[in-house]
Amino acid sequence: MLNIWFDMDGVLDNFDKLASTIQQDRGPNIQSKLLTNNDKEKRHQFWLTIENTFPDFWLKLEEIENIHILTDYLLSKENVCLGIISSPPTTSISESYKKQIVEYKKQWINTHFPNTFKNIIISTEQKWKFKKTDSDILIDDRDINVKTWIEHNGKGIIFKTPTQTLEDLKKFLGEN
Repeated sequence: MLNIWFDMDGVLDNFDKLASTIQQDRGPNIQSKLLTNNDKEKRHQFWLTIENTFPDFWLKLEEIENIHILTDYLLSKENVCLGIISSPPTTSISESYKKQIVEYKKQWINTHFPNTFKNIIISTEQKWKFKKTDSDILIDDRDINVKTWIEHNGKGIIFKTPTQTLEDLKKFLGEN
């Protein structure tokens, strides 16, 4: 069985589109420890606004355009198991809201991708810790997550578009 893991925000859902309507400049999409103090403050303000003003943010996210081209193709394959590894924000919000985000993410997945993903993991742990075999593939929009996954003997694809990701996956599957 080949496990293919998807990140959620920025891969399945269009996080940036909705987030930009709330706060245009949230700093770069990199690990918190790499942010400048100014960018940390921007990110902090963004998450405070989400928690206090838009707590159901995750329920309102749109799907990435054409993402079903990718998921439908993979669902047509035998011996492929699709999963999600996602995380709530790790800073700037209350513990109770982090728990609520986990529930919102699960609701969003069940609404937009019913019966698509067999394994759904929403955790603040590093993604590579959930890799089951060295054949597992991670699809993520953050290159640090893909790099770390590969460093732990997995295979990874940096997500840009569903079409690009499908072409990269076909190479892993020996179809190109």
